Amino acid sequence: MTEWWSGLARGVPSLVAAVGQTAIDWSPPSLVHLGIRLLGHHDKTFVVGVELVVCAVAAAWLGIAGSRRRGLLLAGFVGFGVLGILAASRDPQAQVAQVVVACAVCAAIGLAVCTLLLLAAPRAAAVGDPAMAPPPGPVRSQGPGGSRPGVAGSGSALVGRRGFLALAGGAGVAAVAFAAGGRRLVRQAAVATRRRVSLPPVSEPVAAPTTADTVAIPGVSPIVVPAKDFYRIDTRLLGPPTVDVDSWRLKLTGKVDHPQVFTWDQLAAMPMVEEYVTLQCVSNEVGGDLVGNASWRGVRLGDLLDAAGVHPDADQVVGRAVDGFTAGFPVAAVRDGRHAIVAIGMDGDLLPLEHGFPARLIVAGLYGYVSGTKWLTEIELTRFDSYDAYWITRGWDRMGPIQTQSRIDAIAPNPPVAGPCMLGGVAWAPTRGISKVEIQVDSGPWAEAQLAGALSNDTWRQWSYRWIASAGRHLVRVRASDGAGQVQSSVDAEPQPGPATGYHTVGITVGS
Repeated sequence: MTEWWSGLARGVPSLVAAVGQTAIDWSPPSLVHLGIRLLGHHDKTFVVGVELVVCAVAAAWLGIAGSRRRGLLLAGFVGFGVLGILAASRDPQAQVAQVVVACAVCAAIGLAVCTLLLLAAPRAAAVGDPAMAPPPGPVRSQGPGGSRPGVAGSGSALVGRRGFLALAGGAGVAAVAFAAGGRRLVRQAAVATRRRVSLPPVSEPVAAPTTADTVAIPGVSPIVVPAKDFYRIDTRLLGPPTVDVDSWRLKLTGKVDHPQVFTWDQLAAMPMVEEYVTLQCVSNEVGGDLVGNASWRGVRLGDLLDAAGVHPDADQVVGRAVDGFTAGFPVAAVRDGRHAIVAIGMDGDLLPLEHGFPARLIVAGLYGYVSGTKWLTEIELTRFDSYDAYWITRGWDRMGPIQTQSRIDAIAPNPPVAGPCMLGGVAWAPTRGISKVEIQVDSGPWAEAQLAGALSNDTWRQWSYRWIASAGRHLVRVRASDGAGQVQSSVDAEPQPGPATGYHTVGITVGS
């Protein structure tokens, strides 16, 4: 019921998401990181599933306990309502008055349905449930003709067993229908607001990759990852927030001479740039897939900061999302020549809802947790010694520069047989570029792989290596050097509080 309400009223966030987000925010950072490590982008589905199971168990216990003490039933539903109000009110988009009304009404409906089921349950049991039947032996029932053997309570039943099960099943189906309908309404509202605008043109669009930029090995990651396949890691549980593009504003505040406020139309009318930039999540394991390359279209962040006039003592740029998430990175990262933009487009189209529509920050060379604010609504200039963004308060490294990394994606033929084989993969070091990729088989010498062309120093490069394989089991490692010749770290380290490091190593069994 609450999910349906959130679909109708923008001021009422999903209570499932609100409670789940509260649980995440209050969980130990190590536990949150473990979930991302083990589940990747499926971590949100897992959290919602656990939450629903816990609620179902709590509701079942409450129903059993409430059958004996109706006051406990009332207290339980009041508690559910209060929990929903407290959790939902943490959402910056929430309108507290609407949240209170929604939670109160939904709790009252839940209490009424549960009470009806409890009233029906004993009657159903009396006419057909052996566990609720009286002890064996004749029971006298008074009638007009005097006392006679009978079945106690059989005349007072309002519904039978089938009726009770139908009532309970109907309540469950209605709950699922309301939840599904609510999520559909939320999605439709988000899609509708995105359709009201179009992506503005750019004077110098990026050139499409050529065959020189790719390697012809099946299974190697595409040089430009389609938006539908691009990794997604954020704190949202049930999809992106619904942002009304007509009322959306981007504010530029903090330590600036001239605070700015931009509408969508004003932002879209500014000079647009388009750049290829590889993004990576800091939770990515060595050889993991929480990394991708795309083209991004938007306004140079430096131009916006120049218009606002940044104070000399400001050293941090903080991006704030409509859902309250924050990420902070150095002002110097906007001034050193790297690509830093307020993006409104991805791969030649508007930003997808899941990737930050209507606007997000893209800063080359920095992990997303310090720079990639999606659903951006405010850019604040501040100082590192006065403000810690979301993940910094949870123990992660403050600066977040992306480390040089490489990955083995594929081997051809697959399965491999003794003789010539081709290995392929990608390597990246945004802002520095990749100058070399090397392969080691077992404990042999490092051999240089063939690099495909580079779209820019901010993107990953594909590589290939011709290997004369012998039959048996082999360990193959890969390492990359950045544009300055610095070899990636060989130290095996797990992510937290910084990125994972080490050489991606795979076991390959070659047939004879």
